[in-house]
Amino acid sequence: ISPAGWKALLDALSGSNLEELQLAKCELDEAKATAMEAPLQALNRSLKKIDFAMNPAISPAGWKALLDALSGSNLEELQLAKCELDEAKATAMEAPLQALNRSLKKIDFAMNPAISPAGWK
Repeated sequence: ISPAGWKALLDALSGSNLEELQLAKCELDEAKATAMEAPLQALNRSLKKIDFAMNPAISPAGWKALLDALSGSNLEELQLAKCELDEAKATAMEAPLQALNRSLKKIDFAMNPAISPAGWK
């Protein structure tokens, strides 16, 4: 699915009461993540769980865009397993994750061995 396709799919869900979004192994990358930012903002009030697992091609800028879109949401669960997260990606995710920490109850960082000690700070 192209970036425009992802935007169209998520735009179609705008105004819904969607609580769970499964995007595992969808071959997301920076262009797709950036295209998804605005539509995700429109969904962020109802979303409680989102699964980004197994999307290793998302760049630091892509992760920032996706997580910025979820700022102010009521997200309770975030799946990030096997996303090949590293220090650069972790650093880009820091501020958006801080904005989510009031609602998050579960976050899965499993199988991301490239995160350095500095990335875990």
